[in-house]
Amino acid sequence: MLLMDPIDSFKKYLTENFSISETTWALIHPLLKEKRINKNTFIVEENQTYSKELFLVSGIVRLFYLDSDGNEINIAFYRGIEILPPYFTRNLNGKHSCHIEALSDVVLVEFEAESFSKLIRSNAEVQHFATQAVEKELRYKVEREKLYLSQNAQTRLADFRSRYKGLENEIPHYHIASYLGISPVSLSRLRKDS
Repeated sequence: MLLMDPIDSFKKYLTENFSISETTWALIHPLLKEKRINKNTFIVEENQTYSKELFLVSGIVRLFYLDSDGNEINIAFYRGIEILPPYFTRNLNGKHSCHIEALSDVVLVEFEAESFSKLIRSNAEVQHFATQAVEKELRYKVEREKLYLSQNAQTRLADFRSRYKGLENEIPHYHIASYLGISPVSLSRLRKDS
């Protein structure tokens, strides 16, 4: 249950984490729209045109690709109050490059990417916020790539548990197995051994 309006939650997040002023908030606020998504519903699908920036207020979402055989490959999970990857990192040639699915009931704040881009170019506070969001996403991708390519499954599971505390008990384990790059049976064995 949300205790605060989603737009107010986003404002609080921006104010506390990026020192967004009331003047800048007055520019951002008219661009925002609350969106509620039911569990197991796609927020956006691969190859769909979707030009929104997304901020997760509550719930759990996953980002995933489909491989050439149609298998789902989970690349990230987000929950609670969190910025989803920036629009330009999720889009190739105007089309969405991955699926985003709600794993629980979700509340988002969304805003048009083009309008936000204009604010980035004209407002130093928004530019700082956007830069921090991009840097966070880049750090995550580099860390994930290094972990995935250089560590064994047990180490990847330990990292998952550290990065996503408690999520193991909130989502189906086959999603975790996909994220780790192993089969659900292998994950079951790893969980027994740890």
